[in-house]
Amino acid sequence: MSQTILPEEALDIFKNDVPDSFMGKNIYGLQSIDISLTIDYSELNDIGIWRGYDNGDDINKWRFVNLPVGVSCSFTGVSRSLYPRESIGVDTPEFEKNKTIKIVANSSGSDYYVWDLGRRNYLNDVGISNGSTDGGNVELTLSYQNDYSELVIAKGSSIYNITSNAIY
Repeated sequence: MSQTILPEEALDIFKNDVPDSFMGKNIYGLQSIDISLTIDYSELNDIGIWRGYDNGDDINKWRFVNLPVGVSCSFTGVSRSLYPRESIGVDTPEFEKNKTIKIVANSSGSDYYVWDLGRRNYLNDVGISNGSTDGGNVELTLSYQNDYSELVIAKGSSIYNITSNAIY
């Protein structure tokens, strides 16, 4: 996870409170990462003619993607805090809305898998589950959303900085 960039609150809430490490790497209570991409499209109306009906070559010429493309990501893990919502700090005025999310995984060889969600992500939901009196762990889910259609998925032998620096 050395090349992975997660939002600060995700690192803080899922990192062990004790100085545990394995082979010099921090141990996190992170259980799953879910990345979702929603592509919605529409058809351009042509009065009196349904394009693509009579000729299959025209079927996609009259369709377009609606922007923004829906990009969301959620992190689920064991909460390391007694009061997780207070630990995240979403109610403080200095809470930053533009969070960078970049997940890098190293395969068994020299290839890297990169999911780059850009730098315009914001926390839109905090979910808490389990933690009942039977001794179960409290699971916390942090959900982020990106309204700028930023998502790049790549595989290669090198990790590149592919986040756009454009001003929106």
